[in-house]
Amino acid sequence: MNIFLAFMSLMDAVYSTAVSPKLIKDLLCDKKIISFPACMGQLFLEHLFGGAEVFLLVVMACDCYVAICKPLHYLSIMNRQVCILLLVVAWVGVFVHSVSACLCVQYPLLWS
Repeated sequence: MNIFLAFMSLMDAVYSTAVSPKLIKDLLCDKKIISFPACMGQLFLEHLFGGAEVFLLVVMACDCYVAICKPLHYLSIMNRQVCILLLVVAWVGVFVHSVSACLCVQYPLLWS
């Protein structure tokens, strides 16, 4: 659980530093223009880090389920390799989600 909490706090910190600077700049300036590549980059980062939090919450829920329902088998089920595998699967899922979201925006005719 500590590994998942560490990654969750890292995602919170990175998410806020990826999205907030542009927002603060737009609030302070009169000119609020963003190029399409910058918009796509911001969309990708927002989906990547926001989705990572959601996927990590799902992984943490699975960890809690194992801890509550199988407390005597917890250490054999949730060893370090399984935790790392769950994190890798979460990151792959988030990356696929982020790429598909950007593709849906960039090429809308492919999905209709």
